[in-house]
Amino acid sequence: MSELAVIIDMDKTVVPTWEFMSDVAHALEAGFSVDQGQFYGQIDGRHVTGHDNLRHYDFFEHVRSLGLDGDEVENYILQAFSGRDYVYDDVPQFLDFLLSEVGPDLATILTYGEHRFQHLKYKCAPSLGRLGCVDILQPKGSYIEEHFANYRGVIIDDKPVADLPGN
Repeated sequence: MSELAVIIDMDKTVVPTWEFMSDVAHALEAGFSVDQGQFYGQIDGRHVTGHDNLRHYDFFEHVRSLGLDGDEVENYILQAFSGRDYVYDDVPQFLDFLLSEVGPDLATILTYGEHRFQHLKYKCAPSLGRLGCVDILQPKGSYIEEHFANYRGVIIDDKPVADLPGN
């Protein structure tokens, strides 16, 4: 257990999720005539409760419920957001430091949520492309115990992670 793994949460830790969602709402209005207020008003009701009562937002089911094609929306967002980097201002410098200290093989993004939506956010944050990204729909502690049992670790998250292994 000598190597150090650094596990970083995505939403509200390195990605300003609410800014991203605000810009998505603007994009949906501009490209697909979806009322921003209607869209925002439906977000909470589009959360899905999963394992251990953890909730995640099903963006693509939400856009389908609005009569939109998920592939078309995803392509529109990727094109509209090209040239942007949805990370907090200090993230690129932090990643430079992190990757020089531990290397890209021992640092990863671990995010809870629906695969396609999490990867849409990841693709809209090119700075994060230097790290691998794993999305899960299970508690982070059990995932970390299962996949990082032989590492010492550091977790960077916006909230406490329960049931972490002792290392």
